[in-house]
Amino acid sequence: MPRPATKRALVEAFDERLRRVDQALHAAQKDPSERASHRLRTSTRRLEATLSILPKQVRSRGPWARYVRRAKVLFKAHGAVRDLDVLAKRLSAYPECAALVRRIRSERARARAHALGLGAQELAAPPPLEADAVSGRAVRARLDDRVE
Repeated sequence: MPRPATKRALVEAFDERLRRVDQALHAAQKDPSERASHRLRTSTRRLEATLSILPKQVRSRGPWARYVRRAKVLFKAHGAVRDLDVLAKRLSAYPECAALVRRIRSERARARAHALGLGAQELAAPPPLEADAVSGRAVRARLDDRVE
């Protein structure tokens, strides 16, 4: 028997994740700091985890499939920026790596510009996710599968 609480919880979690990604994306556009980059990456990873719980019928077809594909491109681009942040920070402790750190920061600036451009162009508002759009059984099965 489908459990409405499971579907409702998924929809609520999804709405919260989308809100946080949107806030983090706007913050990263205004302030290119490492903190903003980290917050965006964290929020996108959480949204990715929530997206992975969606049943295949929702993830692979229709408007949600298009949104998931576009979101993954954006998430990977911002993830690369964060990776470069971390790498530059760790290497900056070594004076002999100063030239390498400058190149990494230069690459980070290019990657960030690319990622922000993707955010402005690619990621439109997602279609609404209604609790009735998926069966409770499918949500529970997918959730159990992802937990294992």
